[in-house]
Amino acid sequence: SEDNAAHYIVMEYFSGKDLKRLLLEKGRFQPQEMLSIIIQVTSALYYAHTRGFVHRDIKLGNFMVDNQGRAKIADFGIAAAADEISVTVTGQIIGTPEYMSPEQARGEHLDGRSDLYSLGVVIYEMLTGQTPYEGVSRMAIVGKLLYDQEDVSLTFPPDVPVQLQDLIRHLLKKNLDERIPDAAVLLSRIREVAAEAGLLNIPEVSIPLTQPVSITEEDTEGP
Repeated sequence: SEDNAAHYIVMEYFSGKDLKRLLLEKGRFQPQEMLSIIIQVTSALYYAHTRGFVHRDIKLGNFMVDNQGRAKIADFGIAAAADEISVTVTGQIIGTPEYMSPEQARGEHLDGRSDLYSLGVVIYEMLTGQTPYEGVSRMAIVGKLLYDQEDVSLTFPPDVPVQLQDLIRHLLKKNLDERIPDAAVLLSRIREVAAEAGLLNIPEVSIPLTQPVSITEEDTEGP
């Protein structure tokens, strides 16, 4: 919008915390807690993807949850239409390596499956407390994304149902054609997995708010 020649953006105030901070407080999420959040953000991705937009920076810190368990996706700052390229004019890769899909690291054309790969990393991190690349430098992660032929190695706590483990591995396939094809299919698969694993009663996540959320340089760091 514009007022007296000054341009500004009006955004919704969302009282909550990002998942990165919540994970630090909780250590890890239980499968039912995770599912109650991921169903919501997958629905949001479906909405964006069906309108031709790819987020390109899906990560733990870009999901917000309020004290009633409502979840939203934040920071569409580098989102782009699906027919746009995914690198800057200088060739710099856009995104966060820990969550980046192999095709994003290669600077290739992106579609919604790239966001779903990143979402798979988020789900894994929520359940285990760390990304698959814990302790690996960002440059080394990009190298693995570019040159490793095998799918990333995953290890799960014993309380994570095998059906849910398989779903995450399906999201993190390096080969695009082997990956879950779109957010609509993912939503359906999540419901199936919840039923098979006996996670039908998915609770809302109660989150005590001790202080307002503030954005710091650390929160917005990127390569």
